[in-house]
Amino acid sequence: MKLYYIVACFIFIAGCTPAIPLEYLSKIDRSATYPVVKSNIQRYIGTTVAWGGYIHEVRNMPEGTYIEIIESPLDSGNRPEDLDQTRGRFLVRYPGYAEPVQYAKGRAITVVGEVQGHKELPLGEVRYGYPVIHRIYDRLWKPKTAPDIHLGVGVGTVFTH
Repeated sequence: MKLYYIVACFIFIAGCTPAIPLEYLSKIDRSATYPVVKSNIQRYIGTTVAWGGYIHEVRNMPEGTYIEIIESPLDSGNRPEDLDQTRGRFLVRYPGYAEPVQYAKGRAITVVGEVQGHKELPLGEVRYGYPVIHRIYDRLWKPKTAPDIHLGVGVGTVFTH
């Protein structure tokens, strides 16, 4: 019977893995939000950020891959909020090849990366200045099939499923 409880606790803890591993959390500058950085990109070059949103396009190029993200603020579990919360777009520079099937259009993503600057590209009939971050870590999210369930343990700890 004791073994059953140990296994059940292990499964519960394993299922509550944070969206961003602890090794990256201490490096993130939480004040460097998308709107703040976009308004003064040069000031934030080299800063580690955690941004999220929804994939719009994957561009595999000789120098690496650029993943275009429609930005959306992160919730308390570091998952992008609904698409109607968007504040703009950014590019994630992914070293090497990124599989477009894995990084599919419309898929929610949370990215930890270092601000590298900006890149102007056509967006419809205009040129758009995309903030560019170099990917350190990313988390691809499965589509939501049920409402979020929040379980609280202790003070200030939130686990989402």
